[in-house]
Amino acid sequence: MDTNVWIDFERIMVFIRFNITRKENIEIIDIIKEFFDGNISKQEMLIQIIHIMPEWKNQLIFEEGNNYQDNYLECSFIRQSLSCIKDHLVKSEFNVAYDVVDMLHAFPGVILNKDKGGIERFKKTYLKPLIRKWNLTLKL
Repeated sequence: MDTNVWIDFERIMVFIRFNITRKENIEIIDIIKEFFDGNISKQEMLIQIIHIMPEWKNQLIFEEGNNYQDNYLECSFIRQSLSCIKDHLVKSEFNVAYDVVDMLHAFPGVILNKDKGGIERFKKTYLKPLIRKWNLTLKL
């Protein structure tokens, strides 16, 4: 997947985390999930998000790139995490949603770094403590 996809994903997670109680977050999560499900392009995803949150436009990268979901394991993990975030947002369990978004915002850096031990360090530093804290079933 294109580097800009990961950069935009990280930025969007930071925006969501900044105001986790914003009602639009549920719709934004749905849009991102549509992209990671392969149903819309990156451009379509960003256009839909900017329609909801126009103030984010200058922070996102509107370049055409590779939309191919070639990181199956990583995309599967993101889809699980997005579903988890949405479930907790719908239930107004903002502390859990915040922690999952916080964990997920760090994930693109691991992917872009391409360090062989990066995934294991990510699991140890972010994922395992999150799973223990909230008794979640996320798998990477």
